[in-house]
Amino acid sequence: KVEQVPGAPLCGCMDRMPVVTNAACTDVTDPTSVVDVHFDSALGVFDASFTLGEIKYGNCDGLNLVEHYETLVSVGKARALDADYMHKRVVGEGGCGVAINDFLSTKGLVMV
Repeated sequence: KVEQVPGAPLCGCMDRMPVVTNAACTDVTDPTSVVDVHFDSALGVFDASFTLGEIKYGNCDGLNLVEHYETLVSVGKARALDADYMHKRVVGEGGCGVAINDFLSTKGLVMV
C-alpha cells in the first residue's frame, strides 16, 4: 500500500518534493472531453465551454515517472533540462545520501 508521508504528498511539484529513490507514474486520458472556444469579433471576447467525458487512469505503460518523462522529451513534448532536474530528485536505490549531502552543502553544512 502506498501512502503519503509528512512533507512528501503523493502529488506535488517536483521542486517542492524531497529526494526519493523511485516515483511511480500515473497518466490520465480523456478522449471524450470537449473544449469548445468561440471568438465574438463584435465584442472582441472569447467564450469557452468544457464538457467532461470519462477520465481514465493508467500506469504510464509500466514506466516510472522519470522514464515516462524521458519519453516525452524524446518526442518533443518536454525539455531535456527538466528531465535532468528530475534525475536529481528521483535518485535511485542508494542515491539519497549523496543527494542529501549535496543539498546540505549548498546551505553551508558539510559532513565531517
